[in-house]
Amino acid sequence: MNWQLLYMSGFSHWMLSWGLIVVPLLFIVSCLWSNRLGAHIGPWSIILSPLFYIPLMFVMFSNYHWAIRVLIGLLTAFIMICLNLIQDGEDEELQKTRDKNAVVLKNKYLSLISEDEAAGFSLYLRPFDSTDILQSQSASGVDSRGGYLTLDMESLIERSMSKKFPLIALGKPGEMIGAGRILTSEANWKDEIDILIKNAELIFILPSDHPGTLHEIQLIKDYQLLAKCIWIMPESVSEMGYHAFIGTGVPRFVSKIQYTDFSGLWDKTQKELKTKGVILPDYNSKGMFYKLDESGHLIKTAELALSKKFNKLGAIKNAIEKVNS
Repeated sequence: MNWQLLYMSGFSHWMLSWGLIVVPLLFIVSCLWSNRLGAHIGPWSIILSPLFYIPLMFVMFSNYHWAIRVLIGLLTAFIMICLNLIQDGEDEELQKTRDKNAVVLKNKYLSLISEDEAAGFSLYLRPFDSTDILQSQSASGVDSRGGYLTLDMESLIERSMSKKFPLIALGKPGEMIGAGRILTSEANWKDEIDILIKNAELIFILPSDHPGTLHEIQLIKDYQLLAKCIWIMPESVSEMGYHAFIGTGVPRFVSKIQYTDFSGLWDKTQKELKTKGVILPDYNSKGMFYKLDESGHLIKTAELALSKKFNKLGAIKNAIEKVNS
């Protein structure tokens, strides 16, 4: 009996000692890897994430009195909340910077400065009600476990374009972690989008039959700019697939996740645009990027299936390169 107690005590101390070193390191690596796969994880979140796992290891493997372990568990939960707030703050600050930069770009072009004085940018055109519903994560287990955040396709496109041609869009600043938002008005938006369309290096379009999107597509046709457009067919996410882990290496809880079957919306948009001389391909539930020639006919496609891909950011980059080559 004494031997068993001694063995268990030694085993617990061994597990605790190694756990305090190995587990935080593993989760730092997982955060860095998740960043590479498409999730944005700020530096403070990565640095401070071991603060969650160190007390957790004491709860799991220490021989402390149960009351002390309960107190450590409560401390762990408090640290988890703090780390999630830090991650949210880092996301918000990064998005504020994108929004400010988007406004600077718009103002430069509205001031009619020469082309060589303005930085290049890519433009994101979409119906406003598509914000934060272009899921790239599988639906499996999200609502029941609450351990994953959404990863919208817009966020992945922004990450893939940020170093070369930053992604900007009209909209409400701070509404989304993705393209830099430019706040506009009903009176001015058509003039502003006209200038942005003419000066964008690359245009990403999520087609719809909404009047605003139809107006933007007509402008692109009138200016004969279909060649610099990448069209987006959104994926209808299923239950099976992969998650790019998002967060600080700790569980993050989601109050609401919205998944959409886009087939009906696509068929409706396809019929509407056909009357305007733009031929959309038939809907593919896996989603795709594609390009049209100046006559409005399909010339290149790249299937996405992001919810089935582990490296979601890499898949987006490869698809952009394929259709834009």
